Amino acid sequence: MIRSSNNHIFGVFTSIPFETPLDGGIYTKDEHSFIFRLCPGISKHKVHQNQDYAVGFSKSCFIVCGYGGFDLRVVDNCNMNENSRSNMGQTFEAPY
Repeated sequence: MIRSSNNHIFGVFTSIPFETPLDGGIYTKDEHSFIFRLCPGISKHKVHQNQDYAVGFSKSCFIVCGYGGFDLRVVDNCNMNENSRSNMGQTFEAPY
């Protein structure tokens, strides 16, 4: 789980074991994965398109979810930089 600087609490579930590639990055299909938010409010966002890009693993990222603009991207040392981001709707359902 992750707590943002705005005190939003969210996370990712994936049925694929986390792995760190030796270089570059890889995406994998996981129709069981979802992004969730616990605060403010509770929501669950399932994969709805681009399923082959549901979950990504990269040497420089803690987690990457979604294709294109990244539904969620949390980079290493995220508490010391501003390179993490969210753009829901690329692969996972967008919030209402």
